[in-house]
Amino acid sequence: GSNTVQCINYTRADGTGVVAAAGGNKYLWALPTATNSDREDGQGGWTSLSMEDSASNSFWGSFIVPSDFASLTTVYCVVSTPSAGNINARFFAHNAGDGESKDAQTDAISADTYALGSETIDFIDVTASSDGLTLAPGDALSYKCLRQGAQADDTINDKMHAIGYYLIYA
Repeated sequence: GSNTVQCINYTRADGTGVVAAAGGNKYLWALPTATNSDREDGQGGWTSLSMEDSASNSFWGSFIVPSDFASLTTVYCVVSTPSAGNINARFFAHNAGDGESKDAQTDAISADTYALGSETIDFIDVTASSDGLTLAPGDALSYKCLRQGAQADDTINDKMHAIGYYLIYA
């Protein structure tokens, strides 16, 4: 959909409205959280985690579903690599409200290959990993990327830098 600017209702001193508009997409960002033996590094000025080649490495990004949440638009896993090629990865999503089991709701995307550029910031659309979740304001929401670097179709042959998760909602 199209992006619009979200505005607040402004009122003049005499009580007449100036702007009465709302809508558009809203955005959240989550920095990567390490699992396994990943380490923090910097990729061209970006905070990132290094995910080594020829191993299974994973990272998480977590959000609290905001109070103005109505629907999920898109979720991206944001990464970068020193060389172009494919990564083999699987993506997971977990969602739970206060007092619920930490695995109250889970979903995943099966392992697949994703083409990445050399020294670029790449946005991998992982929205489908949320298809089975019912999100509500205040819920805890986490996404996990599992890179399976030892798979033959993971052709990067170099580390991958995990930069974060980018969530767009209405």
